[in-house]
Amino acid sequence: MKKILSSIVLMLIICLTPAKAQLTAENYVELACPTLPSFYSLSIPYGTFTHIKWEVTNGSLSANSKITMQEGLLSRVAVFWNEAQSINGNTPSGTIKATYTYVAAGNLYTKENSFTQKVRTLKGINPPPIEQEPNEIAIGDQSVNFSLASTFYFPGKNSDNSRNEVTSYEWTLPENWIERSGHKNTFTVFNGSSIGVTTDKIKGGIIKMRGVNDCSSGADQEKSNYSTLTIKRVIPWQTFPGENEIIYGKSQLLHYEVLSVSGLEYEWSLPNGWTKYSDNGNSVLLTKSPCATDANIKVRAKLGNDVTDWSTCQGHINNPAITFSGLEERFNDINAFIDLPSEKIASLSVSGNGISPITVQNSNEITFYSTVTGNVTLNFTIKLKECGTSFSFTKDISIEELNLPISGENILCPDDSPYNYYIDNLPANINVTWNASANVNNTIRLNNTTGATCNVTALKAGDATLRATFSRGGVSIFKERGIEVATDPKVPGASAYITYTYDRDFIRLEAHTSNIYGIRGYMWNVSGTSSDSGQASYIEVSSNGNYHYNVELRVYTQCGQFFASTIVGRSYANVYPNPANQTLYINLEEQENVVSSTSSRIAKASLAAKSYDIRLFNIQGTLVRSSKSSGGEISLDVSTLPNGNYFLHIYNNQETEPQIHKIIINH
Repeated sequence: MKKILSSIVLMLIICLTPAKAQLTAENYVELACPTLPSFYSLSIPYGTFTHIKWEVTNGSLSANSKITMQEGLLSRVAVFWNEAQSINGNTPSGTIKATYTYVAAGNLYTKENSFTQKVRTLKGINPPPIEQEPNEIAIGDQSVNFSLASTFYFPGKNSDNSRNEVTSYEWTLPENWIERSGHKNTFTVFNGSSIGVTTDKIKGGIIKMRGVNDCSSGADQEKSNYSTLTIKRVIPWQTFPGENEIIYGKSQLLHYEVLSVSGLEYEWSLPNGWTKYSDNGNSVLLTKSPCATDANIKVRAKLGNDVTDWSTCQGHINNPAITFSGLEERFNDINAFIDLPSEKIASLSVSGNGISPITVQNSNEITFYSTVTGNVTLNFTIKLKECGTSFSFTKDISIEELNLPISGENILCPDDSPYNYYIDNLPANINVTWNASANVNNTIRLNNTTGATCNVTALKAGDATLRATFSRGGVSIFKERGIEVATDPKVPGASAYITYTYDRDFIRLEAHTSNIYGIRGYMWNVSGTSSDSGQASYIEVSSNGNYHYNVELRVYTQCGQFFASTIVGRSYANVYPNPANQTLYINLEEQENVVSSTSSRIAKASLAAKSYDIRLFNIQGTLVRSSKSSGGEISLDVSTLPNGNYFLHIYNNQETEPQIHKIIINH
């Protein structure tokens, strides 16, 4: 009884639970071959199919058609996955779906099952490029290797992340080329991603390669797209003129030779002005006429009706050599000499920015000048008597600035004769105009304003600038030089005096030379020790604890000497001008020369109630002038005293020794 009850319960469960069919790939492989059928079946554990509809994506239900849907009671189908392609490198795949209706336990059910199939396909895939550099091969029977630039894989990956390498390749060679195993034209090679080829003598063409999907065999094998390489046959040049060997205007015999291949004929094409001197097939001697302006020589090879492209030896007609003479400076005449025989030249001209031709000295020499500086491009045009056309070429030249300095004295004296300033080696075609710029207070006068020499008179002390303006071809430039007219000691209004500063270690003596021009140097005498400070207007002496010095100064100019003196460490007088002409001035000043606070207080106490006794003695010791003062500035009239050396003694009531100044009187 229990067994009967169990059977009844099981039958009730089966009747109440609808069955579902199974969609199975027979002889399953992970990657299906697109040109071979893959079989799929639909089965149900119980019940009866009443309708089945099959649908295929990226495949077909027939090898030779694109049927993608089939309806009926067929529970087993064959699918050709011939439409599957890789997208963005992913593994190609297709899908088969079964929608079915069946009856089970008196009930009608409709369900669907699907299955995704990965496909090993090369459809629409581009192989790696064919590698062969360069893609030019010399004529003749050549052995050449061709290979893929990288490994060729089927698109996508296996479930274990591995990749499948393409192992069969179809190659197509140009006509009469032979693969080393003897294959010609189109052939398939296993593991043939690299092949060796023997070319014919002159033919080029296109090398083609595509991958073969070897999951099937025969004519229906699937193949990738082509990878192609165009091969050009070239004729190597073995002998030809050097880069600078072919020259315009000269007759030349030149040798050209290309690779010699047995059985080939060679055809040469020459530009105008070239002729064959001898022809040995791949080697020729050519004569170039002086008029030739093209040096591109061409050759091609022939074998029966086959012929190569023209191979060109790119030649260059070099300009005739040019040499220059004359200073390559602005405004100067420059001669250009063309290295061709004079008797062959009909005309010669030159032009350029700022270039002015003058004359053709000879038929192969031309003279010109430049009004600009820097790098200038000269444009030459030459015509040979035997040529119908002219030949133009360029030559660069570097033009320097005109180097014509103004020569003459730097410092002048008003009483001297006029001075000459001049331009050495002035070319005859350059005009010169003189003027004085920055001529402060009419310091100089120009006695002429044109020519290579300018005559200048010095009028009075001061600074001036002499300018020479050079002109040619409507362009002018100028050169300048400074001129200083020195101060004459006999002219009033200029004098020298001395000031000093000090610290614990040094005393700095400084000369002041107001309105004195043309100073050549300074000579100092400090308590009997002479020192020449050159162009420096000051000196420093060591104090050594001693602050009492007698100082004398001579200021040398082009026109004479100025004198000044003082005493360091005592009250002192400033005496000027020296030399004196009409009046001698004595400026009596009080100055403290103290380095300690104690001595400073003593010095200040000694300033009360000073009086001065002024005496001027001649060289014989005779008193010639005298005066008394309590300070400030006094004057002595020396206009009637003879020229010569004098000594001025200044006494004061607080010192036992006088200040002594050497004075020169010069009328």
